[in-house]
Amino acid sequence: MLFCHANEINPNNQIGIVIGTLLSLIGLIWLISQGDPMIFFMQGINSGQLLMFIAALSYSLYGVLTKHWAIPLPNWQSLYIQISFAVILLLPNFLLAKTVEITAANINLILFAGIAASLLAPYLWIQGVFRLGANTTSIFMNLAPVFTAIIAVLFLNEKMHSYHLIGGGVVLLGVILAQQLRTPLTQLFNHLRCNTNKK
Repeated sequence: MLFCHANEINPNNQIGIVIGTLLSLIGLIWLISQGDPMIFFMQGINSGQLLMFIAALSYSLYGVLTKHWAIPLPNWQSLYIQISFAVILLLPNFLLAKTVEITAANINLILFAGIAASLLAPYLWIQGVFRLGANTTSIFMNLAPVFTAIIAVLFLNEKMHSYHLIGGGVVLLGVILAQQLRTPLTQLFNHLRCNTNKK
């Protein structure tokens, strides 16, 4: 997730995206570390974090290439192709699983994963990338841990802590700034250069 904003960083980007990305990163670190960022240095990087690192890098690349190549396929056809490849990749694990029984206890999870997470979410993401661009769209990914914490408090009876409020607030501020500050970096650089020349 942290790499979602590393794509296409160039002087034509807006000030808000740069500042918003930095603020969101700070907020995410505070939220994930539960208010103790030093925990990352003490515990080191485990295999799960490395996999998430690779996943974030791959997803950011996907967002950039989706916008850059602009494959002439309707969104639903593009989504169908993605789902087809996902089925092929996941099929071996499915066949090797000890049990794949559908029960009353897991049917709701299956429906949510199959419809909301696998159909609606990717479709809306593709729409966002095409309409807003990869940079602007990707910064909203930083809200995922914030919504996760909110849902956990509301539905799983987890306690709300100060690091939830501080980290989530900083992330939200970063997202807002990314949307509101529309001045290109080139304009800022030119302004600073002019002031320097005058002095």
